[in-house]
Amino acid sequence: MYKETPLIKQYYNLKSKNPDYILFFQVGDFYEIFGYDAILCSKLLDITLTKRNKKNNNSIYLVGFPCISLEIYVKKLVKYGFKVAICDQDKKKKNNDDIINRKITNIVTPGLSIYDNISNKKNFQKFITSIYLNKKNSYLGISFIDFSTGEFFTTEGKINYIKHIINCYNPKEFFIQKSKKQFFYKYLYNNNIKLNISLLNDNLFNYKLLHDKLLEHFKVYSLNCFGIENMKFSVISSGILIYYISKYYNLKLNHINNIKIIEKNKYVWIDDSTIKNLEIIKSINKNGKSLFDILDNTYTSMGFRLLNNWIMFPLKDKLSIKYRQNIINYFLKKNNKNNNMQLSISYNLKKIFDIEKLLSKISNKKIFPNQLYKLLLSLKRINNIFNIIKINNNNKIFNFKKKYIYKLKKIYNKIYKTIIKNPINNFNKEFFIKKKISKKLDNYKKIFYKKEKQINIYYKYISNKINIKYLKLKFNDIIGYYIDIKNKDKKKIPKDWIIKQKLSSYIRYTNNVINKYEYKVYYLKKKIFLYEKIIFYEIIDYLNKNIFFLKKITFFIAKIDVLFSFFLCAKENNYIKPLIKKNNKNNITIIKGRHPVIEKNMFLTNNYIPNDIYLDNYNNQILIITGPNMSGKSAILRQTALIILMAQIGSFVPAEYLEFNIIDKIFTRIGASDNISIGESTFMVEMNETSNILNNFTKNSLIIMDEIGRGTSTYDGISLSYSIIKYINNSKLKPKLLFATHYHELKDLLYKYNYIKFYYLSIKKINNNFIFLRKLKEGQSNNSYGIYIAQMAGIPKKIIKNSKNIFLFLKKKNKKNYFLKKILFLFYLIKKKIKFLIK
Repeated sequence: MYKETPLIKQYYNLKSKNPDYILFFQVGDFYEIFGYDAILCSKLLDITLTKRNKKNNNSIYLVGFPCISLEIYVKKLVKYGFKVAICDQDKKKKNNDDIINRKITNIVTPGLSIYDNISNKKNFQKFITSIYLNKKNSYLGISFIDFSTGEFFTTEGKINYIKHIINCYNPKEFFIQKSKKQFFYKYLYNNNIKLNISLLNDNLFNYKLLHDKLLEHFKVYSLNCFGIENMKFSVISSGILIYYISKYYNLKLNHINNIKIIEKNKYVWIDDSTIKNLEIIKSINKNGKSLFDILDNTYTSMGFRLLNNWIMFPLKDKLSIKYRQNIINYFLKKNNKNNNMQLSISYNLKKIFDIEKLLSKISNKKIFPNQLYKLLLSLKRINNIFNIIKINNNNKIFNFKKKYIYKLKKIYNKIYKTIIKNPINNFNKEFFIKKKISKKLDNYKKIFYKKEKQINIYYKYISNKINIKYLKLKFNDIIGYYIDIKNKDKKKIPKDWIIKQKLSSYIRYTNNVINKYEYKVYYLKKKIFLYEKIIFYEIIDYLNKNIFFLKKITFFIAKIDVLFSFFLCAKENNYIKPLIKKNNKNNITIIKGRHPVIEKNMFLTNNYIPNDIYLDNYNNQILIITGPNMSGKSAILRQTALIILMAQIGSFVPAEYLEFNIIDKIFTRIGASDNISIGESTFMVEMNETSNILNNFTKNSLIIMDEIGRGTSTYDGISLSYSIIKYINNSKLKPKLLFATHYHELKDLLYKYNYIKFYYLSIKKINNNFIFLRKLKEGQSNNSYGIYIAQMAGIPKKIIKNSKNIFLFLKKKNKKNYFLKKILFLFYLIKKKIKFLIK
């Protein structure tokens, strides 16, 4: 029968307090995992599964790995979505059972990790999120922290708004009240996102406690400086993140020194369907490209993450948009005068490491000498960029204070004078502090190198004295200095030599002389590393005092990276600067607009057909576009929305000319698919999305609708399309609508209505073949060319021939019954009394 040893008892005691975590339990120079977790980790981490105490009844499954490999295995488990608790031992203290005391020193989760890569590997943000709901579940506060970068956001609102914000930020982990678990899964949970959810006791969500915690953390007297003093729900959701992460995860949050409100009225509303339909961040197709892919020419991880944020939250403020446009213009003009400018900025941006993640390591004092050196290199590259764009000459375009340049140089010099070039990522292997920093340290090093030289002289002496071909002096951290020889030469070794270790082919020896030197070298090395660490952490403390400034510099360089990326896009793809109208007529004029993604996929053929779009609140409020499949209707709809979105993130756009008024919401209803998980058909999904648009549009909205009603019968589809267009047309708000359809009957039903224009995509017939010209013309297409498209797709000839015969028969019949059908259809509309119940 299994009997627990004191060590295993200690392990399971800690495990019981953290049941949701895989416990890495330090035993000497190894981390060990026991029981069921050992079996799991053996498979996930590819580590050999063994047993502890195999020979008696106390055996238990075990896996282990060296402490130096901790980061590798933590990253692997977190990648799989697991939480890890790291339990370290305190060698100085023992409990009553003579067992070394151990405690959990760090917790790593999918949303919280100090082991993130600081190279320029581009990854999206990893947000950990908390939600607070009021008693009626009608109003919520939500907050997001990316621990690795120090970003902190909050907002509050009703369920639909909060659900939208969750989809925008795509968090990795949630803190929610235990009592609100069912509500969360019913209304806020997205089946497409793999979530890690922590249920917290409701009594932790205490306003007074969490308000005070935020004041303490930010070292302020009021939260008015962040604009959230009167946002009770945001205070609670923000406070729980700071309180819980610092107390229970044992992490320092000094690098989180600001909290930003996600202001609902500051950004363009892009609903979840639009994000998906326009393929803004991710393409629907496996190997396809998204708008993000086209715009992403960023070089730094910080710029990559900021670009994602800008695309998800386009601006409504004209001055902010123009600020971004002016910087892109600056790069274009400078590049025309000096071709080296582009190469110089690109080269320096490439060399910048992920400073945001370095700052989180500095905040938690989990940074190594090599990583600090990478910060030094990054600061140098930032200073080079400042010189290239002439910020130090009071360049007002960038809105950057000159005094920051001097502060940056001061921080750079502080690190530069202290850390040697390219130190290793270890405190106890090689020295990393420069000379002349500490006289005492220099003195210790001088003695150390002298002793090291003496031991090497002794080695040469014994090498000459003992006639052995293979005899080497070696050193490792476990057994110290030793003489390595082959087994066959052991008879030649002096009798007073002591065996340190036996291997299959070699024997490792020591003697009194080597032991004497080793003791002195060990003692000196220990002293040197102790002093070096003291100096090192003095620099870290200095950087922690300047962490707010470093974050400001980092954000500024991220902005430069994104705007430089926009410049590269504009230069490479011939984008133009959009003009924002000064009046409030709500017009959109696009001359020769192009789809940013499709034209990149056609770069080899160079035959993308541009089109003009004109929308206003009067004659051109609604454009109804007809034409067959493959003619380009959907492309025109999508490119119009994407061009406006690009303009409002401050980017230049793929067109010859764009003049527009600020759009506040973009809605799209394109394509459809079943939502089987909640029992919704294609048509139900279509109607849900359409309902969302009709209930939420404003006078400054842009609405894109493609093939409404195709998931039901023809008469139902025509009826719905007609009623939707009529409702939007009659609305006092007059939003702009682009509506693509196959229903040619709509022209007969809508010809009396003002503000509606019909367009079609032209087709050219040559020798019984049709060429899709993809050019938008005023008027209407009267044919869907479905049989021809089926022929192009390779449908058997017999089917095509039969289809053509039936088509001709129905066409003749249709001509005879045209007026009768029209009367019957109008009668059908009256009989059904079509009405939309809209709030």
